[in-house]
Amino acid sequence: MFGTANQPILKNQSQGFLATLYNPEKPLSVKISNSNLSVWHLLKDSTDDSRDSWQKKASIGSSFPDEVYYFHPIAFIEHLRKISKTKIVWPLRRNMIRKKMKNHTFGPVRKYPDGRVKNHQGWDFEASVGTEIYSIADGEVVDVFEDPSPDNFGFQIKISFDYNDKIYYAFYAHLKKIDVSIGEKVKAGDKIGQSGKSGNAATLRSPRDEHLHFEIHIESGRLGKGLAGRVSPLEIFGICPLYNAAM
Repeated sequence: MFGTANQPILKNQSQGFLATLYNPEKPLSVKISNSNLSVWHLLKDSTDDSRDSWQKKASIGSSFPDEVYYFHPIAFIEHLRKISKTKIVWPLRRNMIRKKMKNHTFGPVRKYPDGRVKNHQGWDFEASVGTEIYSIADGEVVDVFEDPSPDNFGFQIKISFDYNDKIYYAFYAHLKKIDVSIGEKVKAGDKIGQSGKSGNAATLRSPRDEHLHFEIHIESGRLGKGLAGRVSPLEIFGICPLYNAAM
């Protein structure tokens, strides 16, 4: 649920509410008390969601009255990343959810032919075959797997990384080329391979369907079907590039 001017969703700033900050339909309002942040707030008479329609507010000190501030989601997440212990970058130079469709995001966003809900385990980013992919954080390659099965993820990479004192795993699938090996240390932004159409992506015919399948895991090892051991990438990135590309 997203807050409104009459019903803010938060009172205290913390790293723990990143997943609540993105609403593609309209700007977000958050109520914050006793916080030392530089914040972005929307001009109340503006309906433009572009960065230019937002004004940067100077650091507001150690405390301020309970008020509702309107935050530009992208700018606010960028600020939180700056104060985070872990540098997080995107897995591609240009990051956009495939076809700008919600059924290529995380969770119960798809349906079987009979109408039953079907889960999708991660995000599908638009990426033509051979697009360079990057480590999203400093970490270690814990698995490299070339799955020959036509109904699975194909060529895969899994990288462990620490994010705010918790271990996560970045998982990349359907790859064409893998440039790292198990045990290798990587830095945020290091090239680790190329996107492709391996595994069940090989059946996709349209170039518009070529993509990088990306997941965030909270468990080591190779995971099975369903959502077990996974969380939404929103928990790490804070925004979902469903309608606007992130770079």
